Amino acid sequence: MDADGWAHPVVGDVHGHVAPGGRSSSVLTIRRSEPAEQVTTPGRPPDMPGVNIIPPPPEGDEYVPQANRPAGARRERPLWQWVAASSAVTAVLVAALVVAVMSAVGSGGTATASSDTRTSPTPAPIRTTTRTTPPPTTTVAPPPPAPAREISSRDWQKIAREPGSHFGESIVVHGHITQFDSGTGLDTFRANVDGVRQGQWYDYQTNTLLTGGRGAVADLVQGDLFRAEVVVGQAYTYTNTMGGSTTVPTLAITSVTRTGSAD
Repeated sequence: MDADGWAHPVVGDVHGHVAPGGRSSSVLTIRRSEPAEQVTTPGRPPDMPGVNIIPPPPEGDEYVPQANRPAGARRERPLWQWVAASSAVTAVLVAALVVAVMSAVGSGGTATASSDTRTSPTPAPIRTTTRTTPPPTTTVAPPPPAPAREISSRDWQKIAREPGSHFGESIVVHGHITQFDSGTGLDTFRANVDGVRQGQWYDYQTNTLLTGGRGAVADLVQGDLFRAEVVVGQAYTYTNTMGGSTTVPTLAITSVTRTGSAD
């Protein structure tokens, strides 16, 4: 070992001779070999003969000493490098698959468009309009009512009780006008009616609603006595001044004559 603390190899020679008494002995002669001139690097100890200085492994690598690595063994890669390589390969395959699908779809759409272009369009049907001339309209006048017949007081009571059963019958009635104002209108009035003419206005008992043309009833007023040829209509219900409802027979006037007044 020199003054720097480094050991130097020692070379020795062994010499044999025969000692007195017939015994052989060996003598080891030690001589020190001179160190060879060495080139040193700053911060690194000088190389020693017979000793290999192995540089430290790179950071992050799993280091296997060369003395323990089998001859011809491949250096193992870290796990993250294998994961990164697998991800890159997967991304490339997915991108290639997407491009292939898009190309197939595009070619299919083009083929469809081409086939549509080659197909001649079907002509639209021609609309034909047929005008039908309507037949001429003819206005048929309603048949005139049957001649009005004279009735008794008893006949009138039956008609007034059930006018629907005598609907459309033409009869002659007599009566006294009890209301003919703005409440009834210009062509309708309310009167007490009978089948025969009574001597006194208060002897007419059946409340009835009569309607006629304005010209036919224009000369009549409330309180008048009259004779009228009429056609029987349906029953009619209205609200009276007491708030209740009243149902009366209706008569359509064919002609009317004023016969007097109750005043």
